[in-house]
Amino acid sequence: MARDEKTPDNEKAPRRRYRRIEVRMWGDHKFKQLSPLPPCGQGLWVYLLTGPHTGPVPGVFRAGRASMAEDLGWEQEDFDRAFAEAADQDMVRADWRAKFVWVPKAIKYNRPESPNVVKSWGGEWDLLPECELKTQALASLRANIYELGEAFAKAFDATFGKASEKPSDMPPGKPPAKPNNNPSGKGTGNQEQDQDQNQEQVNNRRAGASARAGVGASAHPPTDDDDPPSQEGHEMQVVPSEASDWISWLNDHHQTALVSDVDRYTPIFVAWTKARITLKVLDDTIAECRRVSRGPINDLVMYVDRVFAARAAERSANASAKPSMADLKFEATDYRAGVGADGGF
Repeated sequence: MARDEKTPDNEKAPRRRYRRIEVRMWGDHKFKQLSPLPPCGQGLWVYLLTGPHTGPVPGVFRAGRASMAEDLGWEQEDFDRAFAEAADQDMVRADWRAKFVWVPKAIKYNRPESPNVVKSWGGEWDLLPECELKTQALASLRANIYELGEAFAKAFDATFGKASEKPSDMPPGKPPAKPNNNPSGKGTGNQEQDQDQNQEQVNNRRAGASARAGVGASAHPPTDDDDPPSQEGHEMQVVPSEASDWISWLNDHHQTALVSDVDRYTPIFVAWTKARITLKVLDDTIAECRRVSRGPINDLVMYVDRVFAARAAERSANASAKPSMADLKFEATDYRAGVGADGGF
């Protein structure tokens, strides 16, 4: 490990003790027979540092709230509470919509042994989901690697590009994309490709990527829109692919608290994904439901799902006009059979 540059030459850096932990411990048969970790901040911290989601780039990985809670055998509420403890201490940060998690100080205690190790990070980094937090993590990694000396700095720049030449976290030798705060979007490609080709290339790669082990498809799959008018508009055309994506959107944008009823709502969210319901359709429907409702909506997900069912029933009957939601009679109708090929309602 490199010595802290602030340590005077005539003083030795404090000796730190480290122990190696094999990641596959978490899947070991005997280990799994032991009494499980109870939900707590310390238990979560050990898991974040050593769990199977960790990869070669120190402190950054792809994981969602629901998947980590399930991995630990905790209720979602317990996981969220433990994570909040660590986040309040700034020990960990996360963009849940992008499923990007960052442990800021991990690089200080897991520094690369050689410049070649730094170069090996490039492919892994490119597979992590794009978001603003990833940009922040790259800047932190750069600062820490530069402290290790010129050889390490050159290896980092050769892999990720120089900071002065590329403000984004894109791989070197690739043109900068438009500013993008959408977790589902990513600009990439070589210098001969334009932005549309860049997006198409990445979308194709993500479609075949694994959804687990810290790498894979983004939180939201790409849509068929080749050139959306804006990043915000593009985001609204996204069709979430997982129940956790729907839950995150509802919690963040509609003040719901769907943390303990994942199993109950999962079949509904799966049906919404199959029906290609976009976030815009969902938001517009919720707004209309709240406008026509005569009082508080106790179960927003079920309420909206019944609206989709009624609309689909009208579609399948070749109705000439969409029914007014104020007059809808919600019945047990499977809307999946009535959805059109374009997913519209």
